[in-house]
Amino acid sequence: MRSRFSPESAIALGQLTYDQYIFVGAPHGVIVSFLVFGFALHGGSLPKNIADRTFVVAHRSFLAIPILRNLYAMCGVIDNRRTTVETALQQGLSLAAAASAVVGKWHSMMEPSFNCASSDVNNTVREPRRPTIGIFVLAARYGITVVPLLSPNEDDVYRKYNRSMCIPPLVVTLGWWFVRPHFDIEWRVGREIVTKHTRTDGAAVARLFYKELQVLGGHTHHVVVYDCHCTAFALMIGRTAYCGRH
Repeated sequence: MRSRFSPESAIALGQLTYDQYIFVGAPHGVIVSFLVFGFALHGGSLPKNIADRTFVVAHRSFLAIPILRNLYAMCGVIDNRRTTVETALQQGLSLAAAASAVVGKWHSMMEPSFNCASSDVNNTVREPRRPTIGIFVLAARYGITVVPLLSPNEDDVYRKYNRSMCIPPLVVTLGWWFVRPHFDIEWRVGREIVTKHTRTDGAAVARLFYKELQVLGGHTHHVVVYDCHCTAFALMIGRTAYCGRH
């Protein structure tokens, strides 16, 4: 599996002029490649000034998993507790996070026919919009520029990969990636959403973010943003059928 920033996005990253950013991406997906391979294990694809000062935000549950939490720490991953995130921002560090968080991941795993991030039939990217907009509120409060990211074929590639290996859809076989047929995952970088010295609030930043996601779809992908009022717990007990079905 090859993950990369598009040529236009690589240029956009190189032209970023502020010292501090919040990179917010979609969709979360099962692998969430734009966070894992784009920022945590970027392999030098990020400009040095961004790579050296950017932490990836992950759900706090990883802290309870031995070894994994150590690997995450080595790769510059922090948990999503508010105190942790605000401390990083107060220190002038940049962050990279997924807008739909665990809710988006659960949708990708459990309802691929409707809520999957991508469709190999009509090139549709579906992104659940949660009622909580904490990351956007913090961006507005601290005056930090938000950079939207779109990974248009995130889950489509994941499903194709698992079909090619005839394995269950929830299994990720890391060790075979370098010998199996490769699938490209592309990341697109959108226009900056500047919040410093403006009266933009968190809700306005969120609206601009989701609008930019649709722009990033371009002529190749149709981005559908739908409201989801379910919590991660509700999704786990079977409430997914009520999300986004209008």
